Amino acid sequence: MIIETSLIKTFTGWLIGKVADKGFEAVYEKLTKNNDIDDKFIESIKAVADKLEKKYPDILGNSVTYFFTKNEVFDELCKLLFVNQNVNISVIEQSFDGTTLPKDFIVEFICELKNKLSTEPVFYEIIANKELFIAVKGISKNVEEISDNSTLTKYEIIEIKKILEKQFREKFNLESFKALYQKNLLNNIGEINFIGLGIDPSIKKGKRKELDSIFVKPFFKLSSKYHIDKEANCNNEYENKMNWNNEENCIPFQAIFDRQYNYVILGNPGSGKSLLIKSIILYISNKANQFNNLEILSYIPFRIELKNYLSYKKNKGGNLLKYIAKMLEEEYSVLGLLDENLHEVLTKEKSILFFDGLDEIFNVTDKINIKNDIENFHNLFPKIKSITTSRYIGYNEAKLDKEKFCELNIQSFNEEQIQEYVSRWYLLEEDNEDIRNLETADFISKMDSIDNELISNPLLLSLIVILYRNNLKIPDSKLEIYQSCTNTLVDKWDASKNLVIQIDEKILQKKEPIFSDLAFWQYETLSSSNTEVTYHKAKATVSNTLVKKKVADEDNCGQMAETFLNYAQKRSIYFDNNFTHKTFLEYYTAFWIYSNIEMKHNIDERNRIIKKYISNPFWSIVLELLLNMIDKDQPDSDIIDEIIEDSINNPNAYPFLVYIIPNLKNISMDIQELVYYNSIKYLTDSTLCYEETKQKIKDLFSRIQRNLSFSSQQKILDNAINRIEPKYWNKNFFIFINEISIFSPNKNLEFDFSKIDKSEIYNQELEHDQYLFQIDSYRRYGKDAQKEYLSIIFNYVKLFGVIDLFNDHHSLYDSFYLGSFIRFFFYYQFKKENIASIHNNLEKLNILKLKTVSLINFVLNDHIYILEDESIQYLFDYIEKGNNEIQKAFYTLVLIRCLSERDIQRSDRKLKIENYRISTETKEMFEILIKLRSRKRIIESIVEYYKIEDVEILQLATKNKQLNRKI
Repeated sequence: MIIETSLIKTFTGWLIGKVADKGFEAVYEKLTKNNDIDDKFIESIKAVADKLEKKYPDILGNSVTYFFTKNEVFDELCKLLFVNQNVNISVIEQSFDGTTLPKDFIVEFICELKNKLSTEPVFYEIIANKELFIAVKGISKNVEEISDNSTLTKYEIIEIKKILEKQFREKFNLESFKALYQKNLLNNIGEINFIGLGIDPSIKKGKRKELDSIFVKPFFKLSSKYHIDKEANCNNEYENKMNWNNEENCIPFQAIFDRQYNYVILGNPGSGKSLLIKSIILYISNKANQFNNLEILSYIPFRIELKNYLSYKKNKGGNLLKYIAKMLEEEYSVLGLLDENLHEVLTKEKSILFFDGLDEIFNVTDKINIKNDIENFHNLFPKIKSITTSRYIGYNEAKLDKEKFCELNIQSFNEEQIQEYVSRWYLLEEDNEDIRNLETADFISKMDSIDNELISNPLLLSLIVILYRNNLKIPDSKLEIYQSCTNTLVDKWDASKNLVIQIDEKILQKKEPIFSDLAFWQYETLSSSNTEVTYHKAKATVSNTLVKKKVADEDNCGQMAETFLNYAQKRSIYFDNNFTHKTFLEYYTAFWIYSNIEMKHNIDERNRIIKKYISNPFWSIVLELLLNMIDKDQPDSDIIDEIIEDSINNPNAYPFLVYIIPNLKNISMDIQELVYYNSIKYLTDSTLCYEETKQKIKDLFSRIQRNLSFSSQQKILDNAINRIEPKYWNKNFFIFINEISIFSPNKNLEFDFSKIDKSEIYNQELEHDQYLFQIDSYRRYGKDAQKEYLSIIFNYVKLFGVIDLFNDHHSLYDSFYLGSFIRFFFYYQFKKENIASIHNNLEKLNILKLKTVSLINFVLNDHIYILEDESIQYLFDYIEKGNNEIQKAFYTLVLIRCLSERDIQRSDRKLKIENYRISTETKEMFEILIKLRSRKRIIESIVEYYKIEDVEILQLATKNKQLNRKI
């Protein structure tokens, strides 16, 4: 048999990578100077291959290539060659895929190779070295882990570990660590396994693509109240950076490190949180110029998958520091990194940690423990930065410290991002430029026909493009996307001529129920307290299915299950104890419930599963697919109504029910209306503790908002609101209907507000709640506010006082941030129709004890913009001809802010002093003032210029602590 030795990796190269700079100088010297080691290695492989070829013809060639060309397989093989490593079937099954090989073949092959190498003195000296053996196994492993599969005694292991720890401690080199880690990190995350991008049978997980070639940079929104307030008060701290507190702004990807915050990035399922994290790590590791703040490129990135850390914490009892050391050793081949070495790195170096998937911790107690671990880790290592990711639902159960962790919402794709993704995808998938351009243009032309919620979600968009590529047809529902994607890809891979596997046709005919059994078992396991999914458990699940489906018996089910799992691996559907794409896992789980329970009319069990998981965000897509499957072929609404009615009194189910009802065809209007009615009553319940349930409440509100974009839902929601009797009216209800009227997309609510506007209880609440008064004014007056703004402000001051005019307000249900109500006054006062009345109105406000000096102080610390040239010219005219020096000082400050390059000058419309009719003297004064950076210097210059003697204005610079900041 011919073996291509050029493909075989070198043993010396592998071992040098393990022990370099670890104190094995004598071994290192032999490895680098003795070519006989690799020669003997290859000779031994040939000898063993020749010996076993006679026993196993036509098998060994492919296996040898597999063993010696794959990094992860080669690594495991070399560890098994050490003298003190037991070679047993359990170790083999954990390390190698032998499902297509004769029983015990791999064990025999490794034992033969190990025996052969042991006869070579130059090799035996290495593989018999006990210190080397434990070094390559990993000293982060505990004694039991090593002794279980070793001929060494526990005492020997303990003593050797002591020697190695001292040796590694003394030999630790920070630069060598960083270089090795960076190299292996880039190798691990630089490419992604991307389903749908063709078929490549030589790679287990599918076709690998450069991560950067498919990643579309997302936008973010600031969402945490604490940081919204901070931004509002400290905008001048970031004078050369964008205003994150502006509701009109989306924070671009490149600006994410403009602030020295630790982040929690929140998003919907499929919003691309994990891909985002990997891309940030890739850019940092490559020193890529992708961020405004280039300092971040000097940080060392570490990614921690929190579900894996939880498993380690529970099973091994370790902490974050120990887990990171273990992860570096096992995933990135950074061996011998002691806790104290890592402690030194995190203490002395700049590091950024990515805690990925807090929402994938399902048990609330576990989630709180993980949350505490993250916060405590920051306390232990104050120099580190971090980004934590989570879905919206479930995050409120264990929120990180609101002051230390800034929450950002990852935004859905806009039209430009969708087109960018499609173009990138086709550039990778289609080599023919004409076909690529034709199909890309056709897809983009059909975008408007796809529900925006589907196509703007990065995961669903990726699946839609795959289906369009295969069928040139756009799917019209989430169920069709999942169903078609699963079936299309599985069938496509089945049809590949390069993937011939000897498997019983009877088993192939049962592949859908087999995958469904496997998926449902795995989903329930991941949702339980014991989340460990192993190959042995997966194999046992498949074995039971094969027996149950009568395609195997107790004697051969194990071997047939191995064959099926190998088939699933080669088809890139299931390997490494997981489905290769969450689409497969979710679809097959939903299909299991549908085919095994719903189709068999086991109503009680169906309802039990739905009740158990309806409030669990991990199950939301599974249950959504299930209800769509049930809904698809119903003749009427009876079944769906019954299912929803069963959960109608469970507030934890409301977010899911509100979300699902627009996508169901066979559901009565009465049930839909009841879902909204109960949800609104829950939201407006005055006994709710909003701080504790804030995220859940905001999520439910946003889902009701979203449904207003469906024409089928507008009247139903309107009816639900009208059903709420006056006895349930309270402040929360009034805020709810105002917010959903003002802030909802397209403002499609048709609620008759005249009923509440005339009610006594509503008007009483208006007199006691500043925020309700403010949003009522926005909603009630609309365009009429142009005429009524002064009387509205007067009423506000009479009710709540002058000081509250300057206080900011936040929406109760939405994520909107409303500025202070004084802005309401100036928005209309500075319009060209009203500008001439400004002097008289300011004097009227002075009578209400709203002094102009307070307005000057407000403008110094905030922003008032004028966008109409006529109003700006009017203020310039008054500055030159008016006689009230204090008012002139106020107008001057307002105009400085409007003409400042750091504020409105960033917009498309530039306001230039040359555009206005002013004297040379005034122009020179403004040019000087605009150049001043210190607030204190600006107010002092204005006071001097206008010769103001008002005591409060003279003292303003010294009283206001913030004036020394730059304007």
